[in-house]
Amino acid sequence: MRHHRPYYYLSQHPEIQMSVRKELRFFVKELNWNRGLKWYKSHFTSNAKIYGESSPAYSNRTLFSGVAERIAQVIPDAKLIYLVRDPLPRLVSQYYEEQTHNRANLPLNEWILRALDGDDARGCLSRARYFWQISAYLDHFDRSQMLILKSDDLYHQRLETLQKIFMFLGVDPTFKSPHFWQLRYQRQDKRRKNRLGVKLEKIGNSDIALRLFPSEDFRREVGKILYLPVSKKIKKQAITDGLRQRLIDYYRDDLIQFQQLTGLDLSHWSIFSEE
Repeated sequence: MRHHRPYYYLSQHPEIQMSVRKELRFFVKELNWNRGLKWYKSHFTSNAKIYGESSPAYSNRTLFSGVAERIAQVIPDAKLIYLVRDPLPRLVSQYYEEQTHNRANLPLNEWILRALDGDDARGCLSRARYFWQISAYLDHFDRSQMLILKSDDLYHQRLETLQKIFMFLGVDPTFKSPHFWQLRYQRQDKRRKNRLGVKLEKIGNSDIALRLFPSEDFRREVGKILYLPVSKKIKKQAITDGLRQRLIDYYRDDLIQFQQLTGLDLSHWSIFSEE
């Protein structure tokens, strides 16, 4: 499975400062909103033309509501970048992510079936209802403040896509870095943490740990050593054909609207290519 981190690529640009903690999740009321604006600003430690963060929780309306409204309240002129991916492989990746944090206790297909039948409390399915997700932002931001991109383009046409992002942000679009050609944290061996492993992860993501060890690469390497004895390898699984068709039916109408809104060519996505 191929992974890349736009957070990392953007952090290379000299006119952009990405937050010390990658996922601040400040504008989520249930998480960090009550910490206050001073806490939020403390994660940007140097002068820059553009400040940024990367919080997938901001596009999970099922689990967290009111995010777009809070962003508009604090940063009305914010520029928003929304990176989307083919819903079916995204869903499988989400399942493995839930597994690593000891949250998904069912086999893949049972987990999906339960969500389709109405138990999608964590928003694992609805995160890829991209039109519905972006609609919350269109209520508070002008469409010109949003740049919507496919993750495939960031992988296959990385330089052109990054230049598009830089132009959107108003920074030097000609900037290049050798780090742009690095794939970040390809996870071939995902592991499911036990309860102790989950607690260790929370400690490792604490504000104190981030200040003591600001390098994400260093924290990740230390984490590999710490989590190995408190985790086990996750077995790879695949979506069955029957369930695959139900997912296509679930996503199709939303993605047709999303395609019309954005003008993106999604014909190669499984939702359309398997019709």
